[in-house]
Amino acid sequence: MKSIFKHRLVKRNEIREFEQLEESVKYDTDLKHDRQKDSALINYYMMGGY
Repeated sequence: MKSIFKHRLVKRNEIREFEQLEESVKYDTDLKHDRQKDSALINYYMMGGY
């Protein structure tokens, strides 16, 4: 019985780690998108667009 319980705990921890990894990747891509958007807006305003 204990071995089954331990196995489930390990699986839950693996799932949590995967979800955290997925969130950090999503956060990184959001940051990249924000930076690209900001630089595009700066370029637009520097060229005289309003």
